[in-house]
Amino acid sequence: MVVAADSGGKSKTVTQLIALGFFLGPRWSAATAATCFHWDSSHFVDLVEYIGVIVFGAGTALSVWSGYRYFSHNARLVFGEDGVSK
Repeated sequence: MVVAADSGGKSKTVTQLIALGFFLGPRWSAATAATCFHWDSSHFVDLVEYIGVIVFGAGTALSVWSGYRYFSHNARLVFGEDGVSK
């Protein structure tokens, strides 16, 4: 049986990828700014990482919610119609 992806799982993936961008982007930019322009951007990097943590937390919440939805909609595939594990 095929279990199709729904919008919850896709939203979770997009949110986690955005958070990954918040984590990776500033470090590279800060290193480039410090090397090329002698500019200290540590406060900016801290702010962007903080936003990344918040977005990643939202992605984690969406992951739990999406997993619950998948399980609740497809429990009969795991447990069968009578509620006993296959």
